[in-house]
Amino acid sequence: MPSTLMLLEEDDAVALRMQARLRAAGFEVQRVAQSIYEFGNGHVLDVQARALSVHARTIALTLREYELLHFLLRHPRQVFSRDELIERVWGKGFDGFPHTVSSHINRLRAKIEAHPQRPRLIQTAWGVGYRFEPNGELQRELRHNAGP
Repeated sequence: MPSTLMLLEEDDAVALRMQARLRAAGFEVQRVAQSIYEFGNGHVLDVQARALSVHARTIALTLREYELLHFLLRHPRQVFSRDELIERVWGKGFDGFPHTVSSHINRLRAKIEAHPQRPRLIQTAWGVGYRFEPNGELQRELRHNAGP
């Protein structure tokens, strides 16, 4: 009987290769989603409860704000264009405008950033898109007030 390993749900190439090798070695691999994300300074996203808290204070999020934040948390430090975010968060059937992403990013920043005009968690990669920095470390190549 094969041993069972439970891995956090990851879509990156390294995680997928690791899963393939474990299966080839006879292990049964089950993917489990992370249910609690701690980030920034006192921020906690509870996936099971679909709740965000900052310093133990509950922050109300719309459905799309929640889905966008959850997506970014699952892909820290990766840059995504507006089009990529629309496809991955809103879905391929979305028929709105790409600036919808910018509006949602701005609303999320207003809710989670200490200084939304100088964001440290959801950063703008100038000319490319957005990235999530879980520790709030500023990335040199990023400009924070301009949209992609």
